[in-house]
This record gives sequence, C-alpha cells and structure tokens, in this order.
Amino acid sequence: IDLPYRTYSQGMCKKLALVLGMSKDFDVLLLDEPTNALDRDAMDTLKALLNSFRESGTVIISSHDASLIDPKLVDCILTLQNKKIQTYDSITTRFNYYYATTERAMPSHDAFIEKVIAHNTYILKVTPGEETKCSSHVSEYGLLEFRHVNYTDSLSHKDMS
Repeated sequence: IDLPYRTYSQGMCKKLALVLGMSKDFDVLLLDEPTNALDRDAMDTLKALLNSFRESGTVIISSHDASLIDPKLVDCILTLQNKKIQTYDSITTRFNYYYATTERAMPSHDAFIEKVIAHNTYILKVTPGEETKCSSHVSEYGLLEFRHVNYTDSLSHKDMS
C-alpha cells in the first residue's frame, strides 16, 4: 500500500484498474482487454465477478481473448470483420469440445469446463487454436486423457469412456 502505483507489475496494475472500475455502482461496465496480464486465478475471479455484475448491469467487453466468450457469461457476441459488425447466431459452433480425465479434481469454476461428467472427468470447451493452452492448463491436474468429441456427444449424460 505504501509503494507508488508506477512500481506495480502489469498484472497488479490491471487488477487495481479492475477493482477501481468495478467499485462504483454503474449500470454499464465497459472493459477493454480485461484479462491482459492476469494469471489464471485472477481470470477465474474476474469471470465470477463479471457474472455477478451481469445480474444488475450490462457488461461490454472488447477483447482478443476468446476465453471470455463463454455461453454462461455472454448474451451476445459481436465481431468486427472488414469494418462491419457481425453477429454470431450460435456461439456453440465457435468451440471445440474435448473429453478429459485428470488425476486430481479441477476447480468447478475452471474456465474450460463445460460439464463435469464424473469424478475427475470433464467435457472441456476450447476456442479453436487454444487446444495447446487448454491441455497445458489441464496438465497441472495430472492429465490422463484428452480427446476431441463432437458437441452433441458432449451434451449427453452418458460416460464417454
């Protein structure tokens, strides 16, 4: 608390900016690249905070980080293509789904978890191109199996082993 702001790391500066921005009572919260410089735990905390803020206000996020595009967190996705705003009709087609088993339990609020199938067995929702990032993250929990499944299989309640 006694150190000047300019001595903070980039991640600490981002956390401070988010705390200041979310500490006021606003109807609309506009965030530009909110996950930039945040570690995984801070991103999970941010997602939980944004989800609770949605109940009383509107959250608008401008970001290149596709991990924020989560059906549980967003109502609408707009992209800018060729200087025109495009709307996705179905965000489910924007993800790849993976069946994964781990040695240790992943936190239930983990950003990649779409559904918990059984003890340490999950369906993971991964933005195309982030498969390596996902498998690396899940490896922290002792990754045993990681394989692609189609979306309709991921919705079934049967054990997919």
